[in-house]
Amino acid sequence: MGLYDQDEAKARREYRIRLGLLVKQSPSMFTATMSDGIVLVGLAATETETAVEEDEEEIAESTGVQPAVYWYTFPAYKRPDGPFPIKIGRGNSPEIRIAQQVTSMPEQPEVLGTYEHADVNNLERALHAVLTLRGKRKHDAPGTEWFMTTPQEVSQLIKVVLG
Repeated sequence: MGLYDQDEAKARREYRIRLGLLVKQSPSMFTATMSDGIVLVGLAATETETAVEEDEEEIAESTGVQPAVYWYTFPAYKRPDGPFPIKIGRGNSPEIRIAQQVTSMPEQPEVLGTYEHADVNNLERALHAVLTLRGKRKHDAPGTEWFMTTPQEVSQLIKVVLG
């Protein structure tokens, strides 16, 4: 905003133009779509990422494992009482998915829970939405799946969401 003399409309317009140029100049890196009048810009999936998801599906099919929502943290974050940073995600094989995410971390993650469900996509979205509405999203974390919560709250939310 400071670059545009506190003119919010001008700042928004300029940022939209910059994002549009990034997407246009680097279509293999960025993607954009419009949903409900909102333009969403994100990183485009690579063939490697798509292959990883396909590998997960093959492993899940061959082992008979159902997709699941999972939640984990790191020992350095964990607290005996009160909320602490917890990552909530989903995958066809939670152990494999978590291992892919934490390769550069200095300690092993602690899986706090998993919940198998046929529609993990919508279950994960519902958990994220409720926790976000409760003001629990950890905005300074990389990605959007970290929340200041407790394992008990996640388990209770699953029961509430699923009835």
